[in-house]
Amino acid sequence: LRCPITFYYRYIAGLTEPMDNDEDDIDNRMFGNIFHCAAQLMYEELLPKDRITKENIEYVLKTEKSAKSFSERKSNGTLDSVITSAFNKELFRLPSTSKKKPKLNGLQVLNQEVIKKYLRRLLVLDLRIAPLKVIKHEYDVYKTLKIKIGDEEKQLTIGGRIDRLDEINSNTSMPRLRVVDYKTGNKVAAELNSVSDIFNPDNVLEKKSDYTLQALLYSILTTDEDNKYNKGHLPVSPALLFIQHTNANDYSPILSLGSNEIENVADYAEDFYKHLNGVLEEIYNMEIPFKP
Repeated sequence: LRCPITFYYRYIAGLTEPMDNDEDDIDNRMFGNIFHCAAQLMYEELLPKDRITKENIEYVLKTEKSAKSFSERKSNGTLDSVITSAFNKELFRLPSTSKKKPKLNGLQVLNQEVIKKYLRRLLVLDLRIAPLKVIKHEYDVYKTLKIKIGDEEKQLTIGGRIDRLDEINSNTSMPRLRVVDYKTGNKVAAELNSVSDIFNPDNVLEKKSDYTLQALLYSILTTDEDNKYNKGHLPVSPALLFIQHTNANDYSPILSLGSNEIENVADYAEDFYKHLNGVLEEIYNMEIPFKP
């Protein structure tokens, strides 16, 4: 959608840009990876797995604030400890069993503090909607689609990696699932009016409609009958959590279409698949060239 010729160069011709960054450098991609890992460890190691209450979140925030020394904050059971583990795994590629603690340089320390600030924001945001249950972090979801290319039927596998799946209560106290996609960059996705707007190429650069497409795709896949994390067939809402923009008291990461918050993404599935199939069929249509 962004640019067909770029898609061709990268995914069909296999032309990629050289990775010439310093291996210890933290670019936007690496920063996001470390944050994702630290967020996962925070929920897995510092908070209950069955039901997270306001008291649980307040305890983590209070423990972090009351730690007086750096060594105390670095001990197990704090934000600093999970951030250290995330740096070891993502940046230094150390196994989880390693006791090694590489010394961070100045820029890495600054990034460490920013990630800690973001984790605290995440906790404060969850504090507003607690109690909640975090079901799963960082897992893959896929589906096989059939498309028609002329007289030929083709099977394609679509999907990707979900950052977080949780269960919350809506305004009607009816439980629902949220497919949460963490975004650490400054650019947010603008609200769109319809599913067709998501697939409009003009909206990719200015309105970041690719973020919205990704969130809806993963959420719709979570509504499938054979999805093992939604055996209760609960309604699913897509959520784009732009961590830099969570300060507002009324902030909600749940996506809206036409000013209506998406409480059940299944309502949009048929229209979404119709547009998605159109894009996939265009990719495989030999009569349509890849052009800038």
